[in-house]
Amino acid sequence: MVVPKNLVTARVLLVDDEPQQLDLRAQVLRMCGFSVLTACGPVEAMSIIAVRRARIDVAILDYHMPIMNGGVLAERLRSCCPEVKIGLETSVLAALYQRMIARLSAER
Repeated sequence: MVVPKNLVTARVLLVDDEPQQLDLRAQVLRMCGFSVLTACGPVEAMSIIAVRRARIDVAILDYHMPIMNGGVLAERLRSCCPEVKIGLETSVLAALYQRMIARLSAER
């Protein structure tokens, strides 16, 4: 993966309630040269911003999380840090596709 040099200095906040997914994505981003902060859910993400006063350029949020979904977290981030670019993601479609492929394979 080639990342433009002006993006490599970006600090990324990665939020996911699934530790394995969080660690994997963080590792990939770090291999690309990004500075990555991780949070295992919305509460920890807000703590990183409020307590640490960490500079965040980009936030990548899992949409489906307990307590607060990624959409609500995005709104809260936007209210306190309007300059942060926010992306939402979900693994729901991937799981749906895997089930569909398994079902189609079983029918053959």
